Amino acid sequence: MNSVVEIKTCPRCGYKFECRHGDIVNCHCSSVVLDVLMHTYIKLNYADCLCHDCLSTVHDAFSVSLLGNGSQHTAYV
Repeated sequence: MNSVVEIKTCPRCGYKFECRHGDIVNCHCSSVVLDVLMHTYIKLNYADCLCHDCLSTVHDAFSVSLLGNGSQHTAYV
């Protein structure tokens, strides 16, 4: 296990945060559950990790979009 902490800047909002990519169980991102669509959206639109708030925003936007539009998978985040 690599416990190196890397300071990253969120490409979505500019917030600096600690990334524990080498210790994913203890990284902030492990607490936000993303489905395949959410994960794909992030990979296609951002070159690096998002901060916890932005991950939560993406999750919530997709969740609201999916609940409000039946099977439509369009989210605006």
